[in-house]
Amino acid sequence: MKNITINDFIASLFVYNKICESQKMKFHCYNDLKRLFDERFVKKSELYKDKIILIKRYMFSYRIINYLLKKQNLSNENV
Repeated sequence: MKNITINDFIASLFVYNKICESQKMKFHCYNDLKRLFDERFVKKSELYKDKIILIKRYMFSYRIINYLLKKQNLSNENV
């Protein structure tokens, strides 16, 4: 993770995951992030289709968010 911004963002997610004790709060936080990545960030994706580095950073961050959601087994039934 050579990019400092992405590194800090991902590190913040893991710190939050470690210190937050509320499953309900984690669910809502990760769900909001996932919705941001699923909806808002791809709204004008055609503008960035040639920007490989942006796409790679987006995909990396998106995978981390999905990983954290699955790792916690967070779903509506658990909160």
